[in-house]
Amino acid sequence: MTAPLTWTGQLTPLQAGCSSQIRQYFKSREDHLMWSVTGAGKTEMLFEGIAWAIANGLRVAIASPRVDVCLELAPRLKQAFSTTDQVVLYGDMPDDYRYCQLTICTTHQLLRFYHAFDVLVIDEVDAFPYAADPGLHFAVQQAKKTAGAALYLTATPIDNCCGR
Repeated sequence: MTAPLTWTGQLTPLQAGCSSQIRQYFKSREDHLMWSVTGAGKTEMLFEGIAWAIANGLRVAIASPRVDVCLELAPRLKQAFSTTDQVVLYGDMPDDYRYCQLTICTTHQLLRFYHAFDVLVIDEVDAFPYAADPGLHFAVQQAKKTAGAALYLTATPIDNCCGR
């Protein structure tokens, strides 16, 4: 199998340490909150963990409450994982759904899934409407496999940002 990660960038030593921890959270199927400032490279720090998951045949979703974030992430993830089939799901998407190993979607789209993802990343957990909608927190728990891992990303954590 070809290595799934085709990104050729380089992480700083601190980013690389976080990236290794993320991979470990995914491997041990742990939920975790990653709190770091805007522009710290959170997306790139996900790459090692996503690559591990894809290489091991796991299904990965990256969700955000905001369509614009999904549309920004999609080409970056397509470039970083160019050999992995991907789908982008949001309300006005022009294409039909298809099963893929890597899904980028709005948190509302998670309502479509039941125990579908081994690894689920929720970006901007502090953003509307996710932060204020218990139904979307429920959707995350239902979309994640029972033995799956959820990673919650934020630059500005708030109470109850992870659905707890």
